[in-house]
Amino acid sequence: MSWTEERVDTLRRLFEAGVSFAAIAAELNITRNAAIGKAHRLGLYREAPAQLGGRPKSQKEQRPRKERVFFVKRSVPLPPETHAADAGPLHIGLFDLTDATCKFPFGTQTPFTFCGHATAPGLPYCKAHCLIAYQPVDQRRQKSSEKSSLWHAARAA
Repeated sequence: MSWTEERVDTLRRLFEAGVSFAAIAAELNITRNAAIGKAHRLGLYREAPAQLGGRPKSQKEQRPRKERVFFVKRSVPLPPETHAADAGPLHIGLFDLTDATCKFPFGTQTPFTFCGHATAPGLPYCKAHCLIAYQPVDQRRQKSSEKSSLWHAARAA
């Protein structure tokens, strides 16, 4: 399709009359995107439509930011007496696990084994492995900031 002077004049006339690009495209038997593209190349622009709601975006209400809450399972402190896991894992297999056995894994290659001691109430691990698996948020943030500062120091060097 070529843009003849007659077609360009029709596009300009309809555009200035405020006709939508869909209607212009139907009139010229072209796609809407072709009409928009040609109008853009001709330098024809329309004002942005008024915003709904009556207020400009710059005066948008500033809502107070919600405080982020992190949920972390905190471990139950160990009693002063030694825990059964201190004596070592029972090394039970995957098919021997139950809801009441500690699922802390051991080994890096098959066959994997698991701790097998009694779990802390409502948790998948025994008390000793809960201390390893669950860290308070503050400790994780501190470790993250230490890694970040090391990364920035190495990058600057």
